[in-house]
Amino acid sequence: MQKKNNRNKKRHSRKRKQPISLKLIFSGFFALMLILSGICLMQFVENKQLEKRVAKQTTLLLNQVKNEQEKNELATEEKVTKKANLVEVSYPPSEIPSIDGFDFDQITQESMKKMEKKLNPKDPAVLVSHLAINHYTEQLAAYEVVVDLYLWQNKSEEFIKTKTKTTKPVLINHSTGQLITRQDLIKKEENLLGIQQVIQQMLLDQAADPNLILDEVLNLPRLSWDTPMTYTEEQLVVQLPQNKLGQTTIALPYAKIQPFIQTDLVKPEYLIPPTQALDANQKYVALTFDDGPSPVTTPKIIQILANKGIKATFFLLGQNVKENPELTKQIFEGGHELASHSYSHPSFNNISKEAIKKEVIDTDKAIFEATGCLPKILRPPYGAVNTDTAKVVGQPIIQWNVDSLDWKTKNSAAIQKVVKKSVASGGIILMHDIQPATAEALDQVINDLKAQNYQFVTIEELLEQKMYPMHQYFGQFDQRNI
Repeated sequence: MQKKNNRNKKRHSRKRKQPISLKLIFSGFFALMLILSGICLMQFVENKQLEKRVAKQTTLLLNQVKNEQEKNELATEEKVTKKANLVEVSYPPSEIPSIDGFDFDQITQESMKKMEKKLNPKDPAVLVSHLAINHYTEQLAAYEVVVDLYLWQNKSEEFIKTKTKTTKPVLINHSTGQLITRQDLIKKEENLLGIQQVIQQMLLDQAADPNLILDEVLNLPRLSWDTPMTYTEEQLVVQLPQNKLGQTTIALPYAKIQPFIQTDLVKPEYLIPPTQALDANQKYVALTFDDGPSPVTTPKIIQILANKGIKATFFLLGQNVKENPELTKQIFEGGHELASHSYSHPSFNNISKEAIKKEVIDTDKAIFEATGCLPKILRPPYGAVNTDTAKVVGQPIIQWNVDSLDWKTKNSAAIQKVVKKSVASGGIILMHDIQPATAEALDQVINDLKAQNYQFVTIEELLEQKMYPMHQYFGQFDQRNI
């Protein structure tokens, strides 16, 4: 009985304690909710405060960027776009003309989109784009779209520039305000002809066996104003006319075609630095020899030149080169300049265009087979040339202003007298290495010129490499359009 009473007491005791436990649970839950609410409230307040600080720093950053833009000479507009934690700001130029193929807004959007993909959406960030202009020459400028990324730094509570992306430069012609075109770079037909010569030599230089393609290269169709060409920063890419080579394009480094282009439209680093000009206080003369090589007299002439330390220019007949390839190579390896004088010495003004073309090509072929180099210049037989023949030739025409008359007098003393009397600074002296009298007179001719303080140079040196098709050159200071 006693035990039963005790059990009843315990049961009643448990019943009385149960409400106390629920109360504690509810109290604890309520306290927890208060704490969580407090934390959330604090977090909310902190976030709001952070937003204010971010907004303040964003404003400061945008003002700073705007001030920097205003310092530039280029007038711009300001475009601001806000996307959650990301602010995008662009400064499109407002005063430059519309440029075909260059859309600042489109380039900016594409660049920002790529950078945005790599960002954490929760992190405050600012993207700023502007146009940078780099002036390479008075006529050449590079336009680049620059996008800067500024990320929020929690520790320092400021925006720091963490990345800069610059687009590929777009080269602009100052004169036109547009992209540079082939027409900007190449002004005259004579320059197309000059570039044609460069292309032919490059194709041969690049070939594993140039002799296999020599005929095709020499008969390559001429470039024209309709020939597609692409201007790039480093080179000019030319689409070759339809040909038997199977090659459709060729990339021409600007240094290779430098004499034939507007160099102020090319970055200086891609050009050959100007060489030292001939001394204006010195007297220069170029010795030139026509109609060779002759196995009888030419070796005597090149030996005299070697003994005197003089380089000359030889205008060779293709038929003589064909008969004397080793002698031709010997002249070339002696450091002399080799040039064309036709194949069989006809007057170009009295034969057809096709015949002229054959005379030029056959001579170029013979000289290349002997030396591995194509001639760059030509002296027409008898000096006979006109506009039509010069266009067919497609090479600079070299004439003379001192005729030794060795072909007429065939007398060494007379040759010496004529040269000594007629020579002037910048002169081009005409002689013939097939004449025995010329070989006899040459040593004294050189001595007489040295006594008058003349310096001896090749044609290329005398004209300082400034030689163009459709022009004829009578001396250093006498060039004429044909």
